[in-house]
Amino acid sequence: LGWFADQVCEFLSYVPRVRHIEIWGSAPIAQFSHGRGIWVDYPRVIGDVYGRVRAANPEIIMWTGGFGKNCQIQVVEKGLAENAPHAFDVCNWHPFISTCRTLEMDIAACDVCLTRAHKILAASCDSQPFASTAFGLPSLPEPLPSYEPDGGWLHLPGAFAIPRERLWEWYNGFFELFERQGFKVLCLLPQDRWEPASVGRKQRDFDYC
Repeated sequence: LGWFADQVCEFLSYVPRVRHIEIWGSAPIAQFSHGRGIWVDYPRVIGDVYGRVRAANPEIIMWTGGFGKNCQIQVVEKGLAENAPHAFDVCNWHPFISTCRTLEMDIAACDVCLTRAHKILAASCDSQPFASTAFGLPSLPEPLPSYEPDGGWLHLPGAFAIPRERLWEWYNGFFELFERQGFKVLCLLPQDRWEPASVGRKQRDFDYC
């Protein structure tokens, strides 16, 4: 962890205009040993790195690693609030939304999670603001080679994908939700491609466009 913090500080010495740092790309962090995923203690990572970098660069704004498909709040509740409540300045979500085919229900469910997370940040942390370095919605190009629409919806194993012609309804609805919830930054994930199966690789069911 000391080496990691030193690398961040060295980077900042080369690019002094940088004022925001994301501590590790995604959280919770998984490392792999002998092909098996093992969760790493992310609160300890962010706590140690935050302290070292902040001591050397007090003006830097530190973001958590992005997390939170469908705005799940386990990382905020069980990780950050309990173990590293003051070791970040921005709470960085990666809200990759899985739709239930009803925009109002999708937004309502996400709104409940974000409201609860705000309360946790206010009660146990420093009321850190929300931001997102990646946001996406599941959609698919049409026509598809192997799936048939179900009443206009593309029903994949274990998921639905938003029809491309209705995608903006979901984007617009979530933009308004994120604005109400106080998000300061939102980075879209532009991934508009269909990848057919190839040798040694499974076909991707859908992309978060």
